[in-house]
Amino acid sequence: MLSEADLAAARAAAEASLVETALVERWSGSGWTTVGTLACAAVPKRTVTDDGAGALIGVTLWSFRFAHGADVRPNDRLTHAGRRYVVSATDAGRTEALLLVAQANREV
Repeated sequence: MLSEADLAAARAAAEASLVETALVERWSGSGWTTVGTLACAAVPKRTVTDDGAGALIGVTLWSFRFAHGADVRPNDRLTHAGRRYVVSATDAGRTEALLLVAQANREV
């Protein structure tokens, strides 16, 4: 187990790699509310899935990395590099995590 000081140092080093930004928005019931513009790193992951009719199609899923404890939640909307994404899940609450990871899909 890491000491609090070691964990803080490791998080600071990991957060130094977050050189991009994403605008985070959350649905408030009457419209989208800005949570903030947060430092991030966007990592594409190419995968193949079934289209429901038996054909395989290529899909790009996105993994966004944010500072540990960032206020990013499922169903939030991200705008990154002029493109919009919807967060499907995060790993918030993971112990000793260095960064928050949010899985997202490009909005069409």
